This record gives sequence, C-alpha cells and structure tokens, in this order.
Amino acid sequence: MIISDKYEFAFIHIPKCAGSSVRNKLRYIDSQASFYGAVKEHPSLGKIDYGHIPLIYLQSYFPNEYQKLGSYNTFCVIRDPYERFPSSMAQYLRMYKNLQLSALSKKQFKGEVENLIRSLERHANMVCLPYDLIHFQRQVSYILNGDRQVVRNIYTIENIEDLLVDLMKNAGLAIPSDDFQNFKKKINPTKVFKNNTLGYVFNIIKPFSTKILKNSPWTFKGKISKHLYIKPQEKFNDILNSEYVKDFISEFYHDDIQFYKSKIELQQLHNDIQGAEI
Repeated sequence: MIISDKYEFAFIHIPKCAGSSVRNKLRYIDSQASFYGAVKEHPSLGKIDYGHIPLIYLQSYFPNEYQKLGSYNTFCVIRDPYERFPSSMAQYLRMYKNLQLSALSKKQFKGEVENLIRSLERHANMVCLPYDLIHFQRQVSYILNGDRQVVRNIYTIENIEDLLVDLMKNAGLAIPSDDFQNFKKKINPTKVFKNNTLGYVFNIIKPFSTKILKNSPWTFKGKISKHLYIKPQEKFNDILNSEYVKDFISEFYHDDIQFYKSKIELQQLHNDIQGAEI
C-alpha cells in the first residue's frame, strides 16, 4: 500500500494484481514507506505481510492510515480470480516452499495444489489469511469493509493503462509519457520454462544473458520469452482446469468473481458509450 499525504492519494496493493508494477512507479510519493511486502512481527497480530493488510485489520490496528483512506483519493487493481489463482500459487511455492513451477512434474504440482486447497478450506472463515497464504486473500477484503466500499477507483488488469492516466488527472502525479507505452508490457506475468532442460541451461547463462537483455528493446525480449516460457495455465492446464480446482475457486472466491464480473460489465458499457459517441 502507498499513502501520499502530499497528494492525498492512496494505492491499495491487492496481492497478485499487478500491484508491484504500479507501486514501483509511485514509491517516490509514499509518505510512510512502511506498507511494503515485508513479513514482520506485529505486537497483536503476530507475523503479518505488511504489504497486503485487509481493510478490516487496517481499521482496527492502523486507524490513522485507515482514516486517510476515507478522505483521500483511493485506487486499486483487480484481476479475474481464475487467472489470479495460478499466479498466487507460483508465488506461494517460490516464497514459502522454495519450489519453482518449472521444476515440478504434473504429479508434484497436483499434490501441491491439493494440499494448498485443503489448507485454504481450513482457513475459509478467517478475516485475514496467515501471512504465508496472504497471496490467496480474497480481493474484496481490500475494497470493501463490511457493506462499505472504501476504495473508490477500481481498475481491472485489462484496463490498467487507464490507471496511469487517471493518476495524472486526479492526483496530479507526474508520470513520464513513455511509461504509458510500456507499462502493461512491464507487468510481470507468472511464467515457467517450457521444460526443465531450458530452465537448467538458462540458469547457467543467466549472468551473461541478464546484461544483454537489460538494454534490449521489448520486441526482442518478447521473442526470447516466447521461446523460453509458457504460462502455468498451459503447462498445468489439465490440473488448473479440473472440476476440483475450478469448483474450489468458484466457491472460495465467489464474491471476488461477482465483483470482477460487474466491473468488466461496467467497463464494457463505458467503452460502448464512448464508441457510440465517436
């Protein structure tokens, strides 16, 4: 989360919704620099991820910051829950189990997904998930507090470029114009190597390739990426699209799904109206 007292602005970072990409553009205006993705001990809550605190906890344990959300201009980005789940899975395995998706077989991945779902089901009624499961926290808990919508400006990943435009208009922020062209490209989607051999070879040459790719144009990077990576949905498509996983997502993220659908419908209506005016 970023709060700027100077601009009376706040960006709520929902896990696995391109928040890091937005946050990196806005760190220079942050008044506190204390709500980043560090897991630290809280005197009352124990270990929490300070970068992803749901609104109800923010209200109870960080009242000054919560009060600012009520008067400041607030923004966030949301994502299709079915797309978000594989990305959350990759982050969880990497951060808390020291596992890379590219190194897992389908059997291993299936076992990890089943273990995770059982764990999430045990915590289904918790207001806030434990810090090591925070990337699976329901998105609505960062937007709504009870029946009250706290965050005013909500964007989907599909129209995330509009966020930069509105930040400049509504918050008066200075964002370089070239950022508009490359912003969506710079959002890091979760990817895995097409096979273990590619991953092994690339990790050997990584110190050299990083230097070469650093200053390469996005078109060249895109071509290289196409040959190396696929999305987890592609590698583990049969598992992620199984009835077991889809039924879990549908139930566990029911409110997120409804919220996302309504936002997409409003976005489409807005686009249709604009198209008609042109």
